[in-house]
Amino acid sequence: MASALTAIVCSYRRPRNLAGCLQSLTEQSLSDLGILVVGVRGDTQTVQTASDLGIDVILQDQPNGVAAARNLGIDHTEAPLIAFLDDDARARQGWAVALATVLEDPQIGAVGGRVFDTRTGEQVVHPWGVDPFGVTHLLSNADRPKTLVPTVNGCNMAFSRPALRSVGGFDPYYSYYYDETDMCVRLARAGYRIEFTGAATVDHDFADGPTRERFIYSSCRMRTYFSTKNYMKSVGKSRLILEQFRLLRQDYQAFRAGHKEYAGIVGTWTALAELVSGRLTGFLDGAKRAIQYGDNARGGSAC
Repeated sequence: MASALTAIVCSYRRPRNLAGCLQSLTEQSLSDLGILVVGVRGDTQTVQTASDLGIDVILQDQPNGVAAARNLGIDHTEAPLIAFLDDDARARQGWAVALATVLEDPQIGAVGGRVFDTRTGEQVVHPWGVDPFGVTHLLSNADRPKTLVPTVNGCNMAFSRPALRSVGGFDPYYSYYYDETDMCVRLARAGYRIEFTGAATVDHDFADGPTRERFIYSSCRMRTYFSTKNYMKSVGKSRLILEQFRLLRQDYQAFRAGHKEYAGIVGTWTALAELVSGRLTGFLDGAKRAIQYGDNARGGSAC
């Protein structure tokens, strides 16, 4: 019999973080919680870490990005409810029960919860909404744009299988960043609600990952792709391009922070080049996707 809720953890070469993550899942009070790790072939430490706890592992042939890993996990579980927890995060007690309880309502397609940064103790995920340009805003803000779509954070989220099936899973274009936001926009268009619960809380270590090279380039590319793919027809190409230029300074400061490779004169020019090239690539790829599929663009999972 399939578990009511399966928690999927996508992991690559972070066995120490993964061990803590999986331990937090084995201690959840939801009696029939399923746990599945999605790893990468050749990463023996990840396989061993999961196996030591009696947890099943499925493997990608190579690290193809978080969206593809999520789809692989979805396709290998029959649970009606599917949650995701990052391998460098730990779920607090009650996490699984809280997510499953919210998803008892069939009109809710996705639910997210609170995330605390273990480096500072600060709560870094709140009830967010995303605008057509990929910028998130607090939903409680009275001045927020009317076009906001509620969104969840990939570190702490869950979905109903019917909702995932209705949109075809995650878009495998996303190597990391904005895969969950893209999912929420598509779910909202399919008629599902996206909710937030303070009862589902995780502590996130924000560990360095081995696949996040050219961080500014990738971040700008994914966000611009998200914006263009999902909003080119409703907002228009000209406005999307102008808004991306307006965000250049903000992104330069936000994406550069904490990344030593962008320090100094050489790092500054590298950052600027990635800001522009990432946007250009994301815009072209997003426009191509929008022209080909429009609002019917699907992801890559059989669900």
